[in-house]
Amino acid sequence: MWTKEECNSFFKKTLGLELTEKELNEALDYLQKRNLSPSSIHGNWNIGFTPLKLIHLVNVALEKTKGKLQDTQFKKVSEEIFPTIYFTLLMAKLNYGKHLIVSSDAPDIALLPVEALKNRRDNTIKAFPLECIFLPPEVINNTTGENDSQKIAKLIIEKKFIKRYGSQTMLLVTLNKPIEDLNVTEISKLLLKNEVQPFHQIWLFCSLGSDKISLTKLCPNLLAYDLNIQTDLNPLLY
Repeated sequence: MWTKEECNSFFKKTLGLELTEKELNEALDYLQKRNLSPSSIHGNWNIGFTPLKLIHLVNVALEKTKGKLQDTQFKKVSEEIFPTIYFTLLMAKLNYGKHLIVSSDAPDIALLPVEALKNRRDNTIKAFPLECIFLPPEVINNTTGENDSQKIAKLIIEKKFIKRYGSQTMLLVTLNKPIEDLNVTEISKLLLKNEVQPFHQIWLFCSLGSDKISLTKLCPNLLAYDLNIQTDLNPLLY
């Protein structure tokens, strides 16, 4: 079981949220009831949050700090948590079921099917590993290539294809700014040409501004979804 200090450290590192004494007690009670694995001598818990709960916690953190998602303390939120929230909502929209989001380090995220939790018979639950990579405009601009699409493909291959992952691991690539000449077909073809294919699927998340985003499956086949957060995804929050 976590101590209050460990609990506070988790929320600060993961969500940029510092808790009061009362909030710490409430958080420990909440987490203990939603512990997905048995407590170990190291106190490590696998805690699953719904997308709605995560959004609530982030909003609390933003209100407390009067900060913005672009602030350094919300780095994991903006680069991993929020793209994953929209990814899980798209999965629900496509009838792949609801998933709890577990923040970890290797992989960055684990997605746990809610249905599997309902029918669990022991402490073993099959999760879908999700690795994340964030590509800011300055990194893309400083990479060699004839266009942004080639640069993005090169960055993905250089940063992620050299590592080994489990056979079910998916990759979620995030761009936080619209790119005018973005050609997802070209990116997909360049990735598929690579001899090594370490990921079960590769997805590209791109913020388009004004509550609009795109989520594109680049590999093993190409599927693109242009979405409005307010009308297409928020009604699916759970």
